[in-house]
Amino acid sequence: EFQLKQLFKALNLNRKTYYDNLKRIAKKDKYAEVKDLIKDIYYNEGQGTYGYRPMWAALRDKGVKLAMETVRKLMRSIGLKTELYHKRTAKYSSYKGTVGKVADNLLQQHFDEERPYHVLHTDITEYALTNGKKVYISPVVD
Repeated sequence: EFQLKQLFKALNLNRKTYYDNLKRIAKKDKYAEVKDLIKDIYYNEGQGTYGYRPMWAALRDKGVKLAMETVRKLMRSIGLKTELYHKRTAKYSSYKGTVGKVADNLLQQHFDEERPYHVLHTDITEYALTNGKKVYISPVVD
């Protein structure tokens, strides 16, 4: 038989690391029974709609006294989420359609006029300045 001291030396393993890992392997989950109860309540009583607050109340009714934060962490570790509030909704859009008067398209996109200043077009651009004010620029193109 080998002594542990010789094995540690042969494997180049620290004594403290060995005993720390041994302790972690032997450690039981102290919330194993509570996790099973949470799963039972979630699927049977709540039909997948219980979040951590209703779950906390249901556990209290069954005589299990835990902090609300502990119930939340346990539900997260199991992977249980409320199905009720995870419906995707439409994104907000402030688009109101065509607002204001649209000018008639007299040129029909034919900008090949020979005479100067006969066909002019413009567009308005808004610039926000750093002091919170806005400036509007309207260049005119011949």
